Amino acid sequence: MNLKSNRRLRTHPILDLTPMVDVVFLLIIFFLVATTFTRERTIKINLAKSTQKEVVKNDNKEETILIDASGHFFIGKKQLKEDALKTHLANLHPDTAILLKADQKSSYQDLIRFLQMLNTTQLNKLNFVTEME
Repeated sequence: MNLKSNRRLRTHPILDLTPMVDVVFLLIIFFLVATTFTRERTIKINLAKSTQKEVVKNDNKEETILIDASGHFFIGKKQLKEDALKTHLANLHPDTAILLKADQKSSYQDLIRFLQMLNTTQLNKLNFVTEME
């Protein structure tokens, strides 16, 4: 009978999960508050329309320059001021082809400013990128 009484005294341990759940929720809230969300900046360019279909293929290096509707110059997604763009163009190899993507609402003056910058360099291959109708 002594064995029976030993079994009754033995209790199973109970693990209280409430504090662990509280800690998990606090960690989730911390990471949500501490995380910074950055938006990928995109440059919206509405290219001029063209009916002529001519694809220029260049074996040499190409550099794409964008002019948005406000007259800002971009290389890739990086905006450059005029002085920085002049320096960048001057450092390019003379055989580099320039692909110009200008927004159809950009001013004629912005295009002239870019052509003047290009005129001070040894670059002589310029291609205008348009959209097919």
